[in-house]
Amino acid sequence: MVANGLLSPTLAGLPEKLEWPIRPVYGDVIRLRTPEHLRPLLTRTVRGLVHGRSVYIVPREDGTIVIGATEREDGRDAVLGGGVLQLLRDAQDLVPAVAELELVEATARPRPGTPDNAPILGPIAPGLIADTGTYRHGILLSAQTAVVVADLVDGTAADDEWRAFDPWRWSKQEALA
Repeated sequence: MVANGLLSPTLAGLPEKLEWPIRPVYGDVIRLRTPEHLRPLLTRTVRGLVHGRSVYIVPREDGTIVIGATEREDGRDAVLGGGVLQLLRDAQDLVPAVAELELVEATARPRPGTPDNAPILGPIAPGLIADTGTYRHGILLSAQTAVVVADLVDGTAADDEWRAFDPWRWSKQEALA
């Protein structure tokens, strides 16, 4: 199984003609602590669009919340002040009490993006299956991709709609039959 994100194309032993143009798409994420007098601030994940930008707020059992995520392709792995400001403003539009929370952490992490922003999912050689390049949707797709991978392992044909994620779609060689 090949499922190691940005490093997938660098693995030794992959077929020679296999091309995976995976690129890093960075995103800022912040974590804030909810003061005792506001707990529980949220009991479920909140997702929304603010001025056309996607934002999510995820409550954690330890009293913190995670707010994410920005998206950029500038190659910088640093947290950007503008990204943090955008996340705080957008989250506050959804949940005004965000302004009262304590900033604990700000991070920037790369996500593995493909040219079509769709995952790489399917067989790449006999006995070797890829599940990578999931961009910002990896955790959201994990249950379904696990079903597809299990079907591939046990020989059950995957649904036709998953063929669009063929690992060979950027390669000169045709996809495996």
